[in-house]
Amino acid sequence: MAKYRIRDPKGDIYTIEAPDNASEEDILTYLQQNINTTNEVVEEKKELPVEVEETTFGDIAQGVGSGLIRGLAVEPAKTGLNLMGDSKGADSLEKAYNNFQDYTGLRPDSGGGEIAERLSGFLGAFIGLGKVSRVLGIAQKPLAIGQKAGLTRRVTQAARTSVRGGAAEFLSSPDNAVTLADSFDALPEALRTDNEVMVNSRDEAKRRISNKLKLGAEATAFGLAV
Repeated sequence: MAKYRIRDPKGDIYTIEAPDNASEEDILTYLQQNINTTNEVVEEKKELPVEVEETTFGDIAQGVGSGLIRGLAVEPAKTGLNLMGDSKGADSLEKAYNNFQDYTGLRPDSGGGEIAERLSGFLGAFIGLGKVSRVLGIAQKPLAIGQKAGLTRRVTQAARTSVRGGAAEFLSSPDNAVTLADSFDALPEALRTDNEVMVNSRDEAKRRISNKLKLGAEATAFGLAV
């Protein structure tokens, strides 16, 4: 269920709950049936325009849901296609996912929803890589009960986490993502992304992978610095 605010031409604002896929007409009809008791008033309101605004919380929730799907499946698959030099295939996958977002309502509209999508996408990829490392047997073994972590283990754990974070950023970052170096001149120029779109599919795929490598390197360096 999502909360909606409806403002009528008189300036009155009503807050109601409705299913996420409810249409504007459904919401208005529900409001009319629960507030107005005469058909005359209902008919009058049907001819008046209304403004329906979904709450920020609902948009953030959509961003989280969309981001997890992106981080666990969509962006890694697009990265794989770009690694094979097939940027057009990656574009087709992105278009298909956009259609899925429109159909399910998982497309965030506000800035908060887009930020939530980006962060949850990274988190999804980070968690996914952790599960893969455990399956492959390359994850660090847990400490025994009562055992304390030594300096070497702490340093190793920090390095593993930083590299995993960089790999997650490489896999989950969208095509239009930028690095901190793009905004701050004090950071290395080598980490600045290339925003010149290539016509050739293979060249465009190389550009995207290059940008992803820069994003991953920056995330890894940031993790090690912290």
